[in-house]
Amino acid sequence: NPMEIGTKIQLEVPIPSKDNPIILVGTAVRVEIFEDHYDIGVSFVQLQGADRRELSSFLKVMPES
Repeated sequence: NPMEIGTKIQLEVPIPSKDNPIILVGTAVRVEIFEDHYDIGVSFVQLQGADRRELSSFLKVMPES
């Protein structure tokens, strides 16, 4: 079953410069169903201060895959 819009989501993102992962809390706001996968859009609602800055810096230096 696909994830439903409005589902609460928690992700742990390991950041090399931190001892503990950043915890992201969000809500599914878009779900697209394809033949072999789903694309899910998430609105993150609890990311502030130092964690926001750390995540932003980490994403800026991540290589594209």
